Amino acid sequence: MDVDIDDSTAAPLPIVTIFPNPTLREDIYLKARDVFFGTGALTTSARAHANSIAQIIADHLGLEPDRRAWVFTN
Repeated sequence: MDVDIDDSTAAPLPIVTIFPNPTLREDIYLKARDVFFGTGALTTSARAHANSIAQIIADHLGLEPDRRAWVFTN
């Protein structure tokens, strides 16, 4: 059975739908942290910028703020 779908109007699937396992999303978040923030931030403004980017990544991965903090501390 063939179904024609107009992809131009289709909304992208959230990552939570694709990867429902929170442990897998935490692992993805840790890998992103290692790749993007491995060098660390030296100034206060750079640290604030890195924290805001980390928050955006966690939001897109569907991680709650307490889980995000737990991942960073453990």
